[in-house]
Amino acid sequence: GSALFRAQISIAPGSAREDIDAAEDFAGAMRERGFQAALHATPRGWHVTMLRNGSEAARRALAQHNLRFDTAMRDEGYVLVTDTLGATIVSETAAGAFYGLQTLKQLIVGAGNGARLHRVAIRDWPAMRWRGAQDDLSRGPVPTLEYQKRQVRLLASYKVNTLTLYFEHTLQFASQPVIAPPGGAMSRADVEELVAYARRYHVTIIPQQQTFGHLHHALKLELYADLAETPHGHVLAPGQAGTLAFTRGIFAEIDSMFPSPFVHLGADETFELGAGRTKPAVADSGLGRVYINYLRDIVNTVRQPNKRYLFWGDIAMNSPELVNRLPKDLIAVGWDYWSRSNFDRYLKPFRDAGMETWVAPGVSNWNGVYPNSNTALPNIQGFVRDGQRAGATGVINTTWDDWGDAIFEQVWYGLVFGAAASWQAGESSIPNFQSAYGLTFHGDTLGAIDAAQKHLMAAHAALQRSGAGDAGSYLFFLDPWSDEGVIETLRLRPHIAQVRVHAESALVEIARARTQRHLRETSAVDAMELGARRIDWLGMKFQ
Repeated sequence: GSALFRAQISIAPGSAREDIDAAEDFAGAMRERGFQAALHATPRGWHVTMLRNGSEAARRALAQHNLRFDTAMRDEGYVLVTDTLGATIVSETAAGAFYGLQTLKQLIVGAGNGARLHRVAIRDWPAMRWRGAQDDLSRGPVPTLEYQKRQVRLLASYKVNTLTLYFEHTLQFASQPVIAPPGGAMSRADVEELVAYARRYHVTIIPQQQTFGHLHHALKLELYADLAETPHGHVLAPGQAGTLAFTRGIFAEIDSMFPSPFVHLGADETFELGAGRTKPAVADSGLGRVYINYLRDIVNTVRQPNKRYLFWGDIAMNSPELVNRLPKDLIAVGWDYWSRSNFDRYLKPFRDAGMETWVAPGVSNWNGVYPNSNTALPNIQGFVRDGQRAGATGVINTTWDDWGDAIFEQVWYGLVFGAAASWQAGESSIPNFQSAYGLTFHGDTLGAIDAAQKHLMAAHAALQRSGAGDAGSYLFFLDPWSDEGVIETLRLRPHIAQVRVHAESALVEIARARTQRHLRETSAVDAMELGARRIDWLGMKFQ
């Protein structure tokens, strides 16, 4: 059941620094909603008690509610009980206590005098050990350090525990100072501050530095031209003098900056391999063997004690008979951003070779004016579900900024669903998420944000029915009087009115959501409104 909630909140976190940090985070969130909240016991009010499993107080609390604390809950799980007098959280670790407080935030619905408390008894723990998101720092806007802290806070609120930063040329290296653009890259000081900040929220920052393909921004420079497979191309040439020394130098700096137990080597989409310097080797040995041998060389070159190395599995999976040549302690990350099922093919070659696997769905935000959740939600749902069945231990839910106009504030819908799917066992429900997102993320008690998201999905669907694709940057910028534009106009004509009605209906719902005094994360609402206006303008242009 639920009850009106108007009490002053007091939190008793104990003496552990991590628990105090978690309690301060919770109190701050409650104060933003209009409640009084403090880290001390008060004679009156609503008390939050944080207990460690195994203590006498925890044993009494569990026995009182006939609850148990299982082995599966040990690392990150918790017990949470709420009633009109207060809340009790029992955890084995600081991470479990932190996640219990994040759930407690969701159980106090609304703000100020209109808030209600859900009375519950919860036993909760994650289905997957590593639950992550990725931000592309190389193709779109490079975020400020303060914005990255916001990313950490919000992701941690939904129990995400890794954030992968994707680098091609936007991490500053003292040994290679000309690659990173001035003012458009992370410095060592930025990294160290972000890593320390994320630790307070139980988030591990994972560096992903491309080591094979996707290196055009370095290879276009004349200093590195001799390392390229093709002139000023995208791919390093295996066997070329200097390539491994280049990689060794930058990874020595990465290891000194990032204490993460994981390092992502990238190594995807090496499309130019065999088209230039390695053409004879590929003709002699085959593309798969040249690729896998060089990936093995990279690992042996950068390997450090107590580090695990991830790589994208899209190239190696096509040579399953050669995967056994790779070190068994590598972690293969299968990626697919469009499918809804049949994901096992991305994992089986590596699982059969005895390697750990992670899965990487995507939020479908690239090359578009607003993410296409018709594609993203089923893709995330299916890949995480199948990954769990196949024994994958981690998720990297990806955002990509191809074409440069992607806005991170637009991707929270997909990232929060990915957080839910990787925490929950089995198949996470899309309808349940769609009816909970606006209230949970924005504090929207009217259902307007959920309705607006559905209208934006319907606008995408109408564009796709036309055969012209979704609300992409291509359509947005295309001249309708060009030859291509005329073709797209003819395709779009029967559907444009419907596209615009849904985009404008989303704007109506967004305006309705904004009437609420305690609406949260309003910058994401601004970004949603921008997306709706761009979709509407796209349709208007072709009309």
